[in-house]
Amino acid sequence: MSSEQEKARVWQWLLYSWVNPLLSVGSDRMQKREKLQADDLLTLPSFEDPKLNAATIEEMWKEEQQVEAPEKPSLQRALRRSFGKRVMVG
Repeated sequence: MSSEQEKARVWQWLLYSWVNPLLSVGSDRMQKREKLQADDLLTLPSFEDPKLNAATIEEMWKEEQQVEAPEKPSLQRALRRSFGKRVMVG
């Protein structure tokens, strides 16, 4: 299942128009004085999958503890190795 964000074209990315369906639902619910429901929320992009990210962090942390710096492991370094490029690039 791909997310609205992954299906968005360049101009939709630039204008954040891929978020419009959520904003529309939120506006409708607000007028009815209702709260957003879990099904209203956008699907996460595949690269934001919590299980995948947790496994990546766990793998990098184990490597940090055993190989990189067993005497002084750094969670910050493990997180940077897990997601640094994606966070820095955007």
